[in-house]
Amino acid sequence: MVKITIVARRRVPGAMITRVQNLPFGWSLSYSNIARKKHRMNTISAAVAVAAPVLLLFGAASAHADDNYQQFASASGNIRCILNGEDAPLPVAMCQIGDQIYSVPPGVGRDKNGGPCPPGSDLGRDFRLDQGQAPYVACTHSALGSGAGSWPVLGVGQSRSLGPMTCNSEPDGVTCTDAGTGHFFRVSRESYQLG
Repeated sequence: MVKITIVARRRVPGAMITRVQNLPFGWSLSYSNIARKKHRMNTISAAVAVAAPVLLLFGAASAHADDNYQQFASASGNIRCILNGEDAPLPVAMCQIGDQIYSVPPGVGRDKNGGPCPPGSDLGRDFRLDQGQAPYVACTHSALGSGAGSWPVLGVGQSRSLGPMTCNSEPDGVTCTDAGTGHFFRVSRESYQLG
């Protein structure tokens, strides 16, 4: 943690120095008997004047960072999705379903490099759409966003967006679309669709 101390100096003609405060690094701070209260007020004013823009800057940066990574769950809690613009050059939409009754034909799933899924992956639970590319059924190795905090519910009819990527919560599932290409995936307990 970095601590920044701001000191304002003001000269008062004819004032007597009544107190000297020694600070680290051989620095000292002197107070005059006339300007002591004004000095404290100037110090506070200067601190506020510098801190306010810094807080605004860091507040804006935090809001922007939060927008680059969003996670949410469907109303039923059966589907979890992430919109991620932090870990890839372009935004990515990923969803994972917990309980499904559809089957996925062998050879359909692939890893993020386009290769086949390794043995032991749970095929048919993960879906991925990278900006500018076609969606695909992704290899599943673990729970999406394991240990990544809370999953706010995205109510039916609500949506989340990151750049051209938008995920919509529907009564029976979630649809994520790339507005730039029109590519999408739709997943529900009963079925999935890639387009």
